[in-house]
Amino acid sequence: GRGERGKLSESRESEELSGSGESEELSGSGESVELSGSGESEELGWSGESEVLSGRGESEELSGSGESDELSGSGNDGELSGSMECEELSGSGESEELSGRGEKEELNGSGESEELSGNGESEELSGRGENTELSGSGE
Repeated sequence: GRGERGKLSESRESEELSGSGESEELSGSGESVELSGSGESEELGWSGESEVLSGRGESEELSGSGESDELSGSGNDGELSGSMECEELSGSGESEELSGRGEKEELNGSGESEELSGNGESEELSGRGENTELSGSGE
């Protein structure tokens, strides 16, 4: 992504995009696909840390197979804000798109058990198999 890196500020929120092959980075290039869409501090509500899941448009940021599993498509406000919600992007493919591209889907709430998990990995953005941290853009 561009802008500052979304901080994995937590005890050890090392979100790994584990999955198939291409580097599914939460922060990629192109449109800043963030939890907050554009320039908003997006928090995965784990502990209120600003962990922005940014990415490259449709590259499945938070999930298994190359669909738009982004916390926010492009310029959209997909907020994963909550008290302790572990946003789970589970599924391989487009299942569990927190926002896709152009849809504003907020996982706002308290205690939502949404774990960032693609291949059954808890709090890991299961994407492609790279240990890509949740780096954001424009945060």
